[in-house]
Amino acid sequence: MLCLVLSVVPIALVPLGAGPATTPWVLAGTRRFADLRRVPAAEWGGVRLPRAHRPAPGRGPAPGPARPPCRARPRPRGSRHRYGRTAPAAQRERNPSCEGAAMTTDDWEDRTAAAWAGFDDDPEQDPAAFRAVIDALAAELPGDGPRAPFERACAWDSTGHPDRAVPLYREALARGLGEADPYRGRRARIQLASSLRNLGRPQEGVDLLTPELDAPSDELDDAVRATLALCLSSLGRDREGLSLVLEALAAHLPRYRRSMAAYARRLTDAGP
Repeated sequence: MLCLVLSVVPIALVPLGAGPATTPWVLAGTRRFADLRRVPAAEWGGVRLPRAHRPAPGRGPAPGPARPPCRARPRPRGSRHRYGRTAPAAQRERNPSCEGAAMTTDDWEDRTAAAWAGFDDDPEQDPAAFRAVIDALAAELPGDGPRAPFERACAWDSTGHPDRAVPLYREALARGLGEADPYRGRRARIQLASSLRNLGRPQEGVDLLTPELDAPSDELDDAVRATLALCLSSLGRDREGLSLVLEALAAHLPRYRRSMAAYARRLTDAGP
């Protein structure tokens, strides 16, 4: 509705003489906003919404097949259902070796989100072929940044290879992923803990995620608690795990939030 209003109002002002100056600017902003919303739809809902508009004549590339990745230094990227929301433009990494190509960070994010959405939509897709697609996209990322190993870790993790993912998650965090992109840094710790648990090392997962309980709150809070609860359960600490799960659930209940939160605390206060 907001996009519709912003588009219609300046057009209606054309007869008054103000429209010609404001319409192009407003429509460009509206289109950009709509494009940004397409990415979370693909990442979180698995719904791919194609662009309904074309670039103005003489601006941007003509409609056609997507441009192949620029041939810089090959590097990977990825994360299936774990692929998170698009980072703000200021946090997105650019590839200086591709400055001559018509590649933008928005375009890269769109193509990557579409690759992950396609993977989610097709459970029969060959994992190796999918990783090759992600690797080609990752080749457009700077080789010394933290994002490339993180994306490679996600791809291996989501195709059933936590053993290959763990060292890549650690590399991404060691390169400063949490400082450069706190949201993806937190995702990396959650996914690393889950992979460690799957490899029979749940205590390492507990050590990794326990500090996250006191981290600044965001939409990953419940994922932190759920993954930590699984790690605790694998260690035989089921009451602590259940307490975390109840605590996370209580915040979403239409009623009984206070009582459920109290029950969650009592599970650990009462001891075994």
